[in-house]
Amino acid sequence: MTRRRTVLAALVLGGLVLAVAAGTWVEATAQAGLGGPQPLSVSGNDAAPGVAAAALALLAAGVAAVLVGRVGRWVVVAVLAVGAGVVAASSVGVLLDPASPAGSAAATATGVATLVGTPQTSVLVLLAVALGVLGVVLAALVAVAGGGWAGDRRHERSSAAPREASEDDPAALWDSLTRGDDAT
Repeated sequence: MTRRRTVLAALVLGGLVLAVAAGTWVEATAQAGLGGPQPLSVSGNDAAPGVAAAALALLAAGVAAVLVGRVGRWVVVAVLAVGAGVVAASSVGVLLDPASPAGSAAATATGVATLVGTPQTSVLVLLAVALGVLGVVLAALVAVAGGGWAGDRRHERSSAAPREASEDDPAALWDSLTRGDDAT
């Protein structure tokens, strides 16, 4: 897995998770006391707050992949794996118990956490689970096939010996002044 593909995949994955988390994950009906039933829509951000945070971690891992070398690749792999795992686990939690986030939303909206009927989950929850699994696969691919990442040596000092200044080479004279050598 090349660095460029890793960056692109992590950024796309993080963006998709953020988009999916913004949609409606759970629909329910709350008993609003004397007012009768009230329909509720619970977004992914409210149903599973960890998903949005994990999406931001995936985006950060994508940006970090541009800057890191061989050792930093393992940090990127860890962040990708943990972030994607949080997305998958939080989404599965909503799939298994949609009444919990619906009850919280009902209590916030009506003051009573009583639901009428069974809350329904949307396809976005399944999509979030799939994106989480895809992120774990991406982390595994980077761990296995990302061994060719070279570190960025652009800002490090070279180990070559500095040139000696001569009267014929003005650039060498300037370099010697930069090093603090007296050219006189």
